[in-house]
Amino acid sequence: KRKGAWVIRKAETIHTCSSSILSQDHRQLKAKKVGRTIKHLIEAQPDIKVKAIMAEVKDRHSYTIRYKKAWHGKQKAMAEVYGDWEDSYALLPRLMGAMEESNPGTVFVPVYNNVYTEDQVRVQDKLMFHRLFWAFKPCIDGFGFCIPVIQVDGTFLTGKYKGCLLIATGVDGNRRIFPLAFALVEGENSLSWAWFFDQLHEHVTQREDITIISDRHAGIRNAVGGFPDEWGWRWRWCIRHWLANFQHKFGKKKDIKNLLWNA
Repeated sequence: KRKGAWVIRKAETIHTCSSSILSQDHRQLKAKKVGRTIKHLIEAQPDIKVKAIMAEVKDRHSYTIRYKKAWHGKQKAMAEVYGDWEDSYALLPRLMGAMEESNPGTVFVPVYNNVYTEDQVRVQDKLMFHRLFWAFKPCIDGFGFCIPVIQVDGTFLTGKYKGCLLIATGVDGNRRIFPLAFALVEGENSLSWAWFFDQLHEHVTQREDITIISDRHAGIRNAVGGFPDEWGWRWRWCIRHWLANFQHKFGKKKDIKNLLWNA
């Protein structure tokens, strides 16, 4: 007893905390330390699962860290090995310059937006990345020997900064896929697809009577609806996507699939 209060020095009882992990983690085992611990794993396997990182830390340090700490540790290691996201985007102009120098005639079309403060005052000497279109010179030249068909599609990005990668491919004389152009955009929408088609027409195709094949994405549908008549471009649906949508709604029917492919 001291100053009217009791101090418990020792309790001979069984610990009943519902989460055993609270006593297994260590507050000094920070994400930065975790990143250094797993750096060699990131170098060998960048897409390593977070649970595998937790297992590695437990094996090395005998502590079971939380999922969130393991995730942050992975981000630290990724930044140390490959550079962080901000630096990577800042290096885009240098990357484009190097690729243009080593591949003369390669086309890069970057788009940047102005940066504003909360009071809508423009920040001087600072721009924010918005879009990027590029096509390599051999691909541009090679399209002249391909059939007049272009297939387009998009896939979402899963990094820190979301967005979408748009891709255009052709078909060569051997009926093989021939890469044409790529673009990083904010997402699949009418404006981004229209911009992509404009760049594709101006820098890659430069010819008429082209058929665009794609899925039925609303952004693509709206964009192709705005094709100028003088382009002479047409739009057709991709059979594979059509079949996938049909099977998703009505179930997989082998007879329907065979009839479709034979049609």
